[in-house]
Parts: sequence; structure tokens; C-alpha cells
Amino acid sequence: MASNTNMMDDNTNNDTKDDSNDDCVEVKKEGEDNQKMKGTHGIKRAKCRWCDEVKKYDSRYGTGNLQRHINKCYRPDKLIVGQMLLGKDKDSLMLKSSKFSKDIFREKLVRAIIMHNLPLSFVDYSGIKELFEYVSEDLNLICRNTVRSDIVNMHKKETNKLKSFLKEAPGRICLTSDLWISITTDGYISLTAHFIYENWILQKRLLNFSDMPPPHNGISLSEKVYSMLADWGIEGKLFSITLDNASVNDTFVNILKLQLNVRKALIKDGQFFHIICCAHILNLIVQDGLKEIDGCVSKVRESVKYVKASQARKRQFVDCVKLVSLDPKRGLRQDVPTSNSAMRNNNGSTLNNVNESNESLDEIGSGINVNEAWKEFDSFDYEYVVSTKKSELDLYLEEPRMPRTTEINILEYWRGHHVRYPDLTAMARNILTIPVSTVASESAFSVGGKVLDQYRSSLKSDVTEAIICTKDWLFGEANYNVGDVVNEVVSLDVNEEPNSVKSSTSYTVDS
Repeated sequence: MASNTNMMDDNTNNDTKDDSNDDCVEVKKEGEDNQKMKGTHGIKRAKCRWCDEVKKYDSRYGTGNLQRHINKCYRPDKLIVGQMLLGKDKDSLMLKSSKFSKDIFREKLVRAIIMHNLPLSFVDYSGIKELFEYVSEDLNLICRNTVRSDIVNMHKKETNKLKSFLKEAPGRICLTSDLWISITTDGYISLTAHFIYENWILQKRLLNFSDMPPPHNGISLSEKVYSMLADWGIEGKLFSITLDNASVNDTFVNILKLQLNVRKALIKDGQFFHIICCAHILNLIVQDGLKEIDGCVSKVRESVKYVKASQARKRQFVDCVKLVSLDPKRGLRQDVPTSNSAMRNNNGSTLNNVNESNESLDEIGSGINVNEAWKEFDSFDYEYVVSTKKSELDLYLEEPRMPRTTEINILEYWRGHHVRYPDLTAMARNILTIPVSTVASESAFSVGGKVLDQYRSSLKSDVTEAIICTKDWLFGEANYNVGDVVNEVVSLDVNEEPNSVKSSTSYTVDS
């Protein structure tokens, strides 16, 4: 065996190995050199020089256990420092072993596939196989089925971590949920948890991206969501759920509240449980406004199409722009009929201009005197009844009022006052967690559209959920395209009903 591996000492007459040898084990007989080892007296044992693990070293028991230990022991191949790899950890240099770990490589490969939305067949590409073989000749290449299994197992492991994380959250948990139809017309439901952790940093975790077969009515939605909450074990820690104003959601929330109130899980019997998405309400307001100028918008859109239809018209348009001393670099942008983003760009970023000009809100909104409302707020004086003992609320309202123009981090403020106002701080933790829109669900749908595209439309629902949720847990917001999310939130379609599911196809939920 020593001749094959050149790693073991075959001189059984010596108690120890020569220090000049590069072997990784030290052989001793029990009872010699005052080193007592367990076992029958006289049995030879080997002690690893790097991990101090003791193995039997006797011909009666064989030496295969030593060979197996050599293959898995993390040790430098050479004893001299000059033959170790020089690595860099942030701003400091460090020495690391040249031992190649197949398990770590496999885990990092799966993480990379999840992070960059790579197809599972990525490991089957001939060029990738050649690259892996160059990295390590003895590397066991994995196939797409193995990658799929590793992703599901990683999702299970991260799920257990997240369950413990949610259990340790000091406050209550707020939810956002929405429905989505994939490119294959399969229904999915997203469930996102929002909470403030002990360090007073707002946390967001995508709990589920589960398949949702029809019918999409209130009863089916309530059963699905309650089962997901029970799996996570957070049905007793809920504070609110934010949904759009689809008519089916009213039935869904009422049934869900009944189920939770049986367990006495909601504050005030769920009086503050249902929150309507403000972004969706704003969309409906803008839709009504666009109906009034729909003719003008159509004419502008057709004019842009006409100019961009040929190169000659584009040159003539640029010449006309120069004649009136305007900047021709901005050009014309052809918008999408269901989105207001391009129209806003053609109008010179209307929202930014409004902010830069610092126009007062009462000039923008008709019939609303905002200045008078702010004056009433500033002139508010708290009158309390004189008593021997004041409550936390009395003490808080007696503090000098901060100017409205002061920029403060509201979470940091309550973090610094949790000792002075413990009860108010607990209330603030729950209230400040409430999301005012379903943007979190739109973010999940944006990622889902990249995972379930026209090239990977055959992914099973459990693998899809494992990829999307694990990506959210491991990499957070770093992989979300904010522009895509905003475009989905502000997408406007005057012909779309409020109770339709997010989809590129015309699909409506069952009422």
C-alpha cells in the first residue's frame, strides 16, 4: 500500500516515522513513548499529523482505512510553506491549502446556477465540461438531474434556517400576496413576509412561489394561503396582509380571518388585517385620467410611429427640432400602450420636473387644500388629564415636536427609544412593518418570468419554487431589476379589469 500511495510508513520496526519523510501519518505501538491508546496491547496505530485522528495500523485489520483517510484529510500536499497557495481575504494576505474540495465546488456551482438564472443543462455543455476537467482531472462531473436534486435539497436546508429566523422575530409579521400566470398558463401564488428584526432592520423574505391550480376564487385562495402559513408555523404571528383590490380578495380575506380568529391569532379580531395596495389604487386613478385624454395619447403615439417608420422621416424630424433650437439628442421613444414609462420619458420626466420645481401639492391636486391640513397638524396640542402617573403615550406626546422638514430614520428613532417607550416601540415595530403595496410580489414575478421563459417552460413547480425562493434567501435584492419591477407596478391598461391575474395573456380569476 505504501508503494502505491507514497503516503504511509511501511517500516513497522520503527515506532515513529523519520521527520524528513513527507508521510502524513505517525505510527506508534500502544504503550510506547508513554502514549496510551485504546485497544488491545501491542496493536499498531497510526496518528494523522494534520488532524490527529487515530487509525488502526495492523495487517490483521488491513490498511484500507488509512487510504480512505488520506483521500479525505484536508492537508497541504507539501510541508513547506512555499508550495502552499497564496490567497487574499479582503485586504489581508492568507495561506490556504491547495487541497481541492469536490463538495465545496459542487455547492458553489449550484449557487451560481441559481444566482444567474442558468439552465440546469448548463453542466452538460461541452465547453463547461472541458473547463471543469481542466480545473481538476479527478472531478466527478454532475448532470442536470443531479443539479435539480441539489437545488431542491438546498431549498429544504434554507427553509429550515428561515423557519428558525421567523420564529425568533420579536414582532409580528406582515404579508403580501398576489397571483401570476406563467408563459405556460400555469397559475402561481406568491407569499412574502415582512418583519423588523432585533437590529431594527426591515426584512423581506419570499416564503412561497407555489403553483395555484384553478379555480382562483376566495375559498381556494384562503385554503392555499392558510396551508402555507401552517407549514411555516407563523399563523399565530400575523399582523396584516396587503393585496390588490380584486373583488375575489374580499372573500379570501374574510375566510382567512375566520380561520385565524378561531386561534385568536389576530389583533382586534383582524380589524387591521386587510390592507389594499396603494399602487393599484393609484393605477386605477391614472386609468380614469387617461380615459379623458385617450384621444390625445393615441394621436401622439401614432405620430411617433409615423416618424420612426423610416430613416428619411427621422432625419426630417431632427432637422425640424434643430430649427426650433431644441435638443435633438433625446429623440422620440415609442411607448408600450399598457405602460406610462415611455410616455413619461417623452414628456421630459414629468415626475422629476415636478419635484425639481418644488410645486406644492395643493396646486397639483384639485379641490384639496393640503397646506391647511399641514397647518392643522402643526398646530395640534395634546391635552391630557392631570394625574399622579402618566402613561408612555402621555410622556411621548409631551416631548417637543420635531419640524416636519427634519429628515430622520424612523426605524433608528424607535430603536433608540425602546427603553424609554417599550410599549410604544412594540406598536411601532408592528405598524412600520406594514407594506403599502404589493411591489414584493411584483419582484417575485419579475424573477419568475426569467426562470420560466420560453427555453425553460417545462420546469416542474417544485423546482421553480426552489430556484426562486432560494435565490431570494441567498442573494436578496441584489438580483432584482428595479426598472422591471417599477414598469410592472405602473403598467396601465384601460381595458383591464381590477380582478385580473398578472399575466402576459388575457386570463381572469374565477369570482
